[in-house]
Amino acid sequence: MDYRRSRSRTRSRGRSLSRDDRRHSRHSVRKHPAKDRSKSFSPSRSFSRSRSLSCSDQRGRRINRRRYRNENRNREGSCDRSQQGDRQNDEALGVVSDDENTQKKNSQKTNGGHRDSRADDRDERKRKKKKKAKRKRSRDRDREKDGPKNEARKTKRAEDRCGRRRKGRGSSGGSISSRDRDDSFGHFEGGPGAVIYGRYKLIKDVGLGTFGRVVQAIDLNHKRDIKRDERQNHRDRRDRKSKIKMEDTVAIKIVRNVKRYHESALIEADILKDVNTRGGRGQSLCAVLLRQFDLNGHYCLVFECLGRSLYDFMKTHGFKAFPLFCVSDFARQLLDVLDFIHSFGLIHTDLKPENILLMSNKERPYRLPDGSDQQVPASTSIKLIDFGGATYDRDKKSTIINTRQYRAPEVILGLGWSIPSDLWSAGCIIAELYKGELLFATHDNSEHLALIERVIGGLPLEMVSRSKEFGTRIFDAHGWHKMDTLSSESKSHVRKAAVLEMNVKGNDKDSGFASLLRDLLTINPDQRASAGNALRNSFFDDKNKE
Repeated sequence: MDYRRSRSRTRSRGRSLSRDDRRHSRHSVRKHPAKDRSKSFSPSRSFSRSRSLSCSDQRGRRINRRRYRNENRNREGSCDRSQQGDRQNDEALGVVSDDENTQKKNSQKTNGGHRDSRADDRDERKRKKKKKAKRKRSRDRDREKDGPKNEARKTKRAEDRCGRRRKGRGSSGGSISSRDRDDSFGHFEGGPGAVIYGRYKLIKDVGLGTFGRVVQAIDLNHKRDIKRDERQNHRDRRDRKSKIKMEDTVAIKIVRNVKRYHESALIEADILKDVNTRGGRGQSLCAVLLRQFDLNGHYCLVFECLGRSLYDFMKTHGFKAFPLFCVSDFARQLLDVLDFIHSFGLIHTDLKPENILLMSNKERPYRLPDGSDQQVPASTSIKLIDFGGATYDRDKKSTIINTRQYRAPEVILGLGWSIPSDLWSAGCIIAELYKGELLFATHDNSEHLALIERVIGGLPLEMVSRSKEFGTRIFDAHGWHKMDTLSSESKSHVRKAAVLEMNVKGNDKDSGFASLLRDLLTINPDQRASAGNALRNSFFDDKNKE
């Protein structure tokens, strides 16, 4: 029934009554107020009984009956509005009423079992919440079970922030935010076949690290660039030797969309431009930067495509040591490139076998003196990469540099560092290539200093006394390591370490290899050999060639 229409009819009828009729109805109500009220407000009385009443009484009862219905309708409307407001609040808080659940169950039955999207979202939130609570309970159980190891775990995490590599290998770094430590955040997600920058078609992943990804790609415009370079060479023959030849295949370093790594990539691009434009060893011994661009927040560096790193080559062949002639070629080129970058005050600060790449992945067999065969690189030509942490000697320096296993003692003691720190790292790398394992395998500062004292010799008292962190805590008055701060496991590890000269094999005693290591691994940085002086060592004579 349309109540609005009935209300308008009531009003029109009320206006159509004569003045006498209205007066009569008014007087009749006044004569019997209690009786009329009881009848008018009783909805249970039938309409048929009211036919015996006068017209005025019937009219009054109809008016009262409509008034009663209107009052009920207003009460129902206010209840509906309050329920609607409660329902909106429940939806905002994620609470579902019983009526709504009943309606959804009925809708599921009528709709063939299809669920509402809001219900799916709510169930997904519940599942995520349960998983989070489960992970938290597992972490709490691990903490309770490994309670005595909490202190060691804190030390290990602190060293990770300072650049310790996982499982013995990593990269240098300073203060890192929690977002930066999450390796799953900010990576480029494009896969093989994708074309970026309108010219590079991705082939495969070459490497994955905390900085981002390195992918191999095809340069779709390389022929056009070659023709342009040839025309430019004809115009200016003086630049023919320094011109960079474009290759069909390139390596692209796609940096994570993280501010810290983005800034490091910008610094690396500027430094590589400075290195490459100097020509000569700046291109023959250092990675050549062909181009750089920004890809939706991912800074991309395009390099010439090189082979695998020395570390990956050793890992592929079970960490077998390189023959002496390979070590000699690698050491000569490494010291040569250090002599070049040190000549204009550039310090690499992150030398390690992972950052030294072979020019080619080809291999060949080599017959060792004992009669066995070993796979060696077909070409021993190498190039130095990863200048993201490089700094000029005149610039402000951070406190911690290098990966721990290649970190110089002056850096560990907190005495400041300069160009000689690269030479210490070079000595550790050359020794590792010869041994097939780390020279200083450690993850603790105190243990590292004890290993240096065991392998190289005692630290100068002048350096120990200037160290605020380790001076009197782990060294005695004569500058010797107390060893009391080490655990029994660390003490056993230090005692097993061999003296530097004992790491050289009997057949190589007269090669000059031990003297080269002694010059590069001098504890006092002021007395440590420079790259130019190390190249004049007898180890690089023709007698150590293949």
